[in-house]
Amino acid sequence: MMKAWIKYPLMFAAFVLLQVLILNQIHLGGFLNPYIYVLFILLLPISMPRYQVLLLSFLLGITIDWFSNTLGLHAASAVLIGFLRSPVMALISVREIEQSDYPGLKQTGIKWFLTYVAVLVFIHHFFLFYLEQVM
Repeated sequence: MMKAWIKYPLMFAAFVLLQVLILNQIHLGGFLNPYIYVLFILLLPISMPRYQVLLLSFLLGITIDWFSNTLGLHAASAVLIGFLRSPVMALISVREIEQSDYPGLKQTGIKWFLTYVAVLVFIHHFFLFYLEQVM
């Protein structure tokens, strides 16, 4: 298994490159844009300290902002879901998810993972599009 100090920087780079080089060029229906970079935040280890999750969320968001020229919209939205990640996990878990340190589909089950992703992606998109309309 790949060590965390190799795995997560590679994931970071892969999600950023995929987002800015390919997905930012796709506009479904003229205005919808898929945001896959959010998965990096959602797939961080469960035991990672909150300050590290927030820092990585900010770095990811500000990197996407820099390439997309969006003035901090993605950084704010990414930090929000990084902050709400632990409470959402606690809210949707009926049992302790300490079996695995990784919130992946195989480790946690499809129902839990899809609920976790749906809630946090909804929060991210709602906040991102709200900020976009306000600014």
